[in-house]
Amino acid sequence: SISRWGVLQYFEKIDDPLMAPAAAKSLLELYSGKKRSLSVSGVIGDLSVRAGSQVPVVLDLGDIVTNGYLIVEKCSHSFGAGKHTMDLELMGGEFEFGV
Repeated sequence: SISRWGVLQYFEKIDDPLMAPAAAKSLLELYSGKKRSLSVSGVIGDLSVRAGSQVPVVLDLGDIVTNGYLIVEKCSHSFGAGKHTMDLELMGGEFEFGV
């Protein structure tokens, strides 16, 4: 994947060295392929949602279908007029086309 995407540079301190290979494998699976992103605005707010958390997404637009968890890359909470909404940028799952 280096020839297509370049060198993945990531730093994290791991307390248990035996967990390092599993962590590296999961990061490579997450970031080494093409992924699509999804942005949604004005969804019902939830204070537990923040960048790095996973949210369930069920989406069927005819040509784009997904049913699973996506990772929140960016999250913006808005409060006003007695309601709480969020704007989210999601990534992770592979969307299916032409289903």
